[in-house]
Amino acid sequence: MLTFSTDALRPQDRFEHWCDVRGKSLFGVTIELERDKRPDFRGQFSATPVGGAVLAEMSASSYRVSRTSSDIARVPSDSLHLAWQVRGPGHINIRRDRIQYVRNGDLAFGHSNRPFASTPERTDGFHFFSLKIPATSELVLEHFIA
Repeated sequence: MLTFSTDALRPQDRFEHWCDVRGKSLFGVTIELERDKRPDFRGQFSATPVGGAVLAEMSASSYRVSRTSSDIARVPSDSLHLAWQVRGPGHINIRRDRIQYVRNGDLAFGHSNRPFASTPERTDGFHFFSLKIPATSELVLEHFIA
């Protein structure tokens, strides 16, 4: 199991560290937050391998996150992604002028190598779970269909 929290870091270092460890290195995403809100930032993350998949839980202060074409080229991940937004509604721009609103309790499904931009609706943080399943030759949907 991999766990990470910003609690032990100095407040002025929390957001930048979160961007580097959680954003750029681990998930290949770009994270943005107004400079004046960064000292109040807090985040917790855990990930557990489940077979070839990874089950993750994250809660953090609200911020904008995107996965750009540059992020995908830097950290490719041919995976299916299922997310449960426990708390922290917002909207996801999945390109081509398609905006998907995500409410508390909603499930979202996508592919890791598709660009998106997510914006929180509120400023009181979020909590979500995700399951990242590698898209391999062993993943055959007909095995799940009776």
